[in-house]
Amino acid sequence: MPRRPWGLREDLPRLLALVLGSLVLALALYAWHPLSPPLAVYGARQAQLPAAVGRDFRYVTAREAWDMLSRDRKAHLCDVREPADYLQSHAAGAWSLSKRELRGVLPGWAHEIAPDSPCLLYAYGENSPLAVKAIPHLKQLGLRHLYLIRGGFEEWQAEGLPTETGPQKGPK
Repeated sequence: MPRRPWGLREDLPRLLALVLGSLVLALALYAWHPLSPPLAVYGARQAQLPAAVGRDFRYVTAREAWDMLSRDRKAHLCDVREPADYLQSHAAGAWSLSKRELRGVLPGWAHEIAPDSPCLLYAYGENSPLAVKAIPHLKQLGLRHLYLIRGGFEEWQAEGLPTETGPQKGPK
């Protein structure tokens, strides 16, 4: 049997196919493995919370959040930024829920929010962990359908979705 010549030019297509095939297989196994953390877990890590918190919510875009609010009358939108920023401008229909209000306001909300109601949260922008930090408090109320707007209020404004100014809203 004659010896096949070896060279980068001859074997490059096979080598690329092997590397790409391995990469696709690795990504597929990671995505389908039950112990792989969902993307939300990384948001919990950024907020310095346990990874388990990241399994309690799902990220949505501002447009998806607007569609959800339009379809479901039981859905609630919560702004977790500082009250002064909320007063300056906030998403239309959003309730104010700042970090300082979490412990005092949330118990009063328990009778206002049904556990099966979707609750959408937003903070300042993509890298703001405030909304993720509110998740454990909302879970204590028994809320099961929690969503975070990935780009926060910045994405809401960039999408041209309705905003308003004025006093704080929400159940008291």
